[in-house]
Amino acid sequence: MGGTAAPAILGAAATSLPFAPETLADRVNTVEIALLHDDMLLEDADAVRLDAGANLALLGRELIQFGRATPLGAGRWRLSELLRGRRGTAHAASAHLVGERFVLIEADTLLAYDPPLALTGGQVRLLASGIGDPVPIEAEASAIGEALLPPPPVGLRADRLAEGGFDLRWIRSSRRGWRWLDGAEVPLGEDREAYLLTIRRADGRERAMELAAPVYR
Repeated sequence: MGGTAAPAILGAAATSLPFAPETLADRVNTVEIALLHDDMLLEDADAVRLDAGANLALLGRELIQFGRATPLGAGRWRLSELLRGRRGTAHAASAHLVGERFVLIEADTLLAYDPPLALTGGQVRLLASGIGDPVPIEAEASAIGEALLPPPPVGLRADRLAEGGFDLRWIRSSRRGWRWLDGAEVPLGEDREAYLLTIRRADGRERAMELAAPVYR
């Protein structure tokens, strides 16, 4: 597959991160991380650097950003001033466990690999060899195909109409527009814009329809 330029900063969660939505900065919750060894270091990032994508990390299956990294000693760090559910991973914000993986996402330490579509849902076997390693390290990963899915829409709003029924509206997300820019529409990022809207009644009956715009009335 190729080589990486430097070893990644890796560790595991020493505490469980509680749920928080991706729409606001999480200034309440913290999580403690145990890095693999003491030579691995984390650093703070101000609002400007966070907006540029600094301190992006994978925790479990959620991508977070952290503004403060407080050293606690013995390779342990407390992360706070968090941005949650980055890049469409808000669905994983409520599934955190002690001991789950932590990976700091840095371009110099990553190698992107796009498995064939036929492998979606299967297992990928990986072998990593360092310089001078007599035997490679082996790991397996699930090729679950999350990157193939468009991110879900946000900001669902329902307004009751005077003539009856509701006016439903929402805001699209885009894999090509992760930053919040006032007064600017995020790019589509897909071949076409389409939504599957399912209306479920209290008695369990459902009605599904495909829409070409983020509105239904």
